[in-house]
Order: sequence, then structure tokens, then C-alpha cells
Amino acid sequence: MTCIFFKVCFLIFFFLSLDIQAEIEIPVLTLGYLENGLKDLNDVDKQVALNLLAKELTRDSNVVLSVLPLHDIQELLTLAKDGKIDYAILNSYYYLSDVKHLKPYVSADLWAIQRSQNPAENYVLVVNNKFEYKDIKSLAGKRFSLNQDHLMINFYLKYLLKKYTSISVDKYFEVIKNTRTASQSVLDVFFNTSDVCLVPDYALDLVNELNPAVKQGVKVVHQSGSHFIPAVVLAFNNSNNIYSDKVKNNLDNISGSVRGQEILELFNIKNITKVDGAHFDYMSEIFEEYKNMGSGIKYVNKAP
Repeated sequence: MTCIFFKVCFLIFFFLSLDIQAEIEIPVLTLGYLENGLKDLNDVDKQVALNLLAKELTRDSNVVLSVLPLHDIQELLTLAKDGKIDYAILNSYYYLSDVKHLKPYVSADLWAIQRSQNPAENYVLVVNNKFEYKDIKSLAGKRFSLNQDHLMINFYLKYLLKKYTSISVDKYFEVIKNTRTASQSVLDVFFNTSDVCLVPDYALDLVNELNPAVKQGVKVVHQSGSHFIPAVVLAFNNSNNIYSDKVKNNLDNISGSVRGQEILELFNIKNITKVDGAHFDYMSEIFEEYKNMGSGIKYVNKAP
């Protein structure tokens, strides 16, 4: 009789504990991802990498980070206004294009997606050593190689041409060859299948390291300076600090573990580095300058 009593008590306790667990809600945060921001991965690899990143960012916490693909910046803004997003990864081009609309909803916390040893990239115009370069106007009617998926490089090229020639990219060059990688753009110039390319300096350094002959066959004729962050991670104000602080801490230290480094390699990036808003000042300034060109505002037009 006593044995039956204890069995009945155990079953009652067991089912009561299930009800209590069911009522406990696991906190769910949302990580938005603007799909146009990472063209160098296919959709399957991208989803795998993002899910692994979400798990790593919630490591040692009782939080779930749900990955939400976003189709455009307007969808991100709508979620931000409704308080339905906690973090977002997006190309800096989209961030800068709508920074005024995003600012009321994002915190001061910013992380740079870092593709090289430095958070900010330096873009270089590279020509063949045999090319007689005077200034950017020397490039009119020439063959240009460009990785068109790199949105910030594409913007900088448009900025240079609009500032110094007032002619659009598609009308300025004889042909624009879209390359899969920046390294391929450099090789095009070296083998003289293109006259010029615009790439991050680390891509040029990598090609030179792998093939020293390239260094003797090409030259840099213009540098942007180390001002450009290719992509950014945003934190939104509505995120619950109790849970969000753990995610931020894991984000700050993602490169400190083997697992974190493996995840970064899946994205073909070196690190995710916390930066302050000042890192975006130069990019913001030339975005505004670009938009105001032709409005009557005067700028210095000495060609590089």
C-alpha cells in the first residue's frame, strides 16, 4: 500500500513539474540579416553559418537567438519601429543609406565585420605598370574589373567619378568586367585583360604574396585611406538588457575561441570588432557629399 502511495505521489509531482516547465518561457531574441549583405556564400552555407553564429552568441545563457532573413532595409525599419528586432547584420552601404531613419532605434553599440587585420578598409586603384596614369580622367574609355557584390567599393567608385568627372560609371568605361573576387580583378590588370581595378589593399597584398611577379607588373595610383567598414552589426534599443548583455559579451569575444574562429571562417571574415560611431564619420560625410553633388554645393575637384 505504501509503495502504491509513493508511486501516485511521484506521478503527481512529475506531471506538475511538466506544467511548470511549460509555463516558463525561454527568452527569444531576434537576429535580422539583410540578405544582400553577404553574396560570397550560397544560401545553404549562409543559413548554416548564421545558425551556428546564433548558437555561439547565446552560449552559456538561457536565451534563444532566432535568425530572421530580411529582404530590404524597409523591412528592417518596420521591425525596428515595432520593437521586434534585437540585432541586425547588414552591409554598411545600406546602413549609411538609411542611418537617419535607423538612429532612433539603434543603441550606441556597433560592431564592424572585419575582412582583414584592420576594421576599416583602404581601397586602391590598381593599373598595369605599362599604363600611363595622370589622374582619374586618364581612365575614360578603359576596361575596368570590379567585384560588383562589394557594395562599398562600388559606391566609392561612383563617388570618385561623380566628384571628378560628373560622368556615371556605366558611361565612363569601355567595359566593366564583374569578377567573383577582388583577387581576380588584380590578376585581370596584371595579365592586361583589364586596364584598372578597384580593390581593398589586403586583396592586392594577398595576390602579391602568392605571386611576387604581380607586384612587379602592377602599380597603385590612388588610395582611399583606411576609412571603409564593409558591414556592421547593430544592436537595437528595445533589446532586454538582462539577456542582451550576454549576447554582446559573446559577440565581443567571438574570436577568442576555436569554435568562434571556425564560425568566422565560414563567413570568410577575420573578426567582428566593436567600434564607436566615429568610425563611420568619414563614410557618412562622403555619402552626404555624394547626394549633394549637383545641388550647387561646392567641393574641391582636384582629381586624384
